[in-house]
Amino acid sequence: MTPSPHRQPDPSQQLASALIARLALPRDLRQLPLMTIHIVKAVRLCALIEAVGQDPLEGMARRLRSMEAARAMLSLAQLVGTAWPEAFRINRPCCMSLSPDETALADMVWAATQRDSQLFAAAVKDMISDAWHDVLFRACALTIATLQPLIAPRPAPGSH
Repeated sequence: MTPSPHRQPDPSQQLASALIARLALPRDLRQLPLMTIHIVKAVRLCALIEAVGQDPLEGMARRLRSMEAARAMLSLAQLVGTAWPEAFRINRPCCMSLSPDETALADMVWAATQRDSQLFAAAVKDMISDAWHDVLFRACALTIATLQPLIAPRPAPGSH
């Protein structure tokens, strides 16, 4: 039996194709919201610090000027690394384009900043197991909460 030439494409194949096409186009880090930029760059730095055999917690605490924020960031990076089905691919810290995995992380962070667990689940549903969605959503939310006071725009001196 030969397939019909007028057969409708499988919706799951269409979704997978759309996801692959979206991830294949590199996004520019500079176009992301500030919080997302900080988290993507922090994940890159965690990986770099680990790669040279140093303690990422100490390095992140120095960079962020907060042990609490460093712990949250490192916990998020470790959870993402554990939940990801393959090695999480990052670009060099100076690179302005995002890897496909960093693009997914950026989408996760955006959804968590919106406090939208459904948007978060939709961003990662074809990439990681459903069992990880809530854990990662909470880790993103905690990281955002601890980083927010550190990266919030400060008023200019003399302005009230």
